[in-house]
Amino acid sequence: MSGSGQTAQRNRTPPKPAAPCPAGRITLILRLFLAGLIALAPACADGESGLVLGRAPTQAGGASSGAASGVTAGQAGELSPAGGTLAVEPVAGAGAGAEAGGPPNDGWVEELCTPAVAFDNQTPMGDGKAFDDAVPRPAQLLWTATRAVCRTLFRAPTEVTALTEVSLTVGPFEGGVAGTGDRAIILSDAYLKSRADAGEDVLQEISGIVHFQSSFLYQNSGRPEDSGATRWVRFGIADFVRLRAGYLSRGATAPAANSWSTSSSQTVAFFLDYLSQQHPDVVHGLNQRLAPTEATWSDEAFVALTGKELPTLWDEYRATF
Repeated sequence: MSGSGQTAQRNRTPPKPAAPCPAGRITLILRLFLAGLIALAPACADGESGLVLGRAPTQAGGASSGAASGVTAGQAGELSPAGGTLAVEPVAGAGAGAEAGGPPNDGWVEELCTPAVAFDNQTPMGDGKAFDDAVPRPAQLLWTATRAVCRTLFRAPTEVTALTEVSLTVGPFEGGVAGTGDRAIILSDAYLKSRADAGEDVLQEISGIVHFQSSFLYQNSGRPEDSGATRWVRFGIADFVRLRAGYLSRGATAPAANSWSTSSSQTVAFFLDYLSQQHPDVVHGLNQRLAPTEATWSDEAFVALTGKELPTLWDEYRATF
């Protein structure tokens, strides 16, 4: 045993020098270090988008690939101090039953929808302070959203394209409130500060935004040539996820217009919510219909899922007001 250990030691490759950390990330690392959440400030590797707070597991008790600490299935959570070393705090609700309208929780949701989180607040001493004040645990915030997306949109693990890592960034963003890219979400620090200055519940607002944006990380996006025709469906599904998670008020439902309109994703979300009361799997079916391997998009998808044309469904929805 000792001989093999010595051989492993001699053959170990020296670590590569780490790239300099951005100022915002240094601040976050120092804050975690001073708070006792990390034993040593982790180095910043070239190409990372932020500090990795947690990583989905390979297997219970096994080592996780990559730079982050291993997290076992059903225990994925924020890093917390225990005897001066990195430890895992179980996520509240892990292993719980299905959310309303979702599938039973058989463990695959946690396994496939708990990516490593690379968090980076670029302006912690400026507008980004509104995020830090509202969200002490960014990774769990994201995991709550990604799991809600999977429970809402999928019924089997084979339907999910798992993501190994997602970056969550708070900083200057000229594209509006928030945006989603390739395995990345960015939140506008200026917008969050404006909500805080207005005295609003910033955590509630952030949670709703992250649920909405996380939907685009996992949902099917349709055939590339159909992106314009399916945009209203995809955005409506994202707001449906936010609605089902409790971050859109059903009391805010506006009376339906006389004719079918796709101008508001929230209007579409309320419409989908109505349809799901009659046809519980309609949103799951729409997401499956948006798989890139499916045929060119057509509104006839609603006929296949409900037996009725879209205008007829809209008229029935409008009659409920």
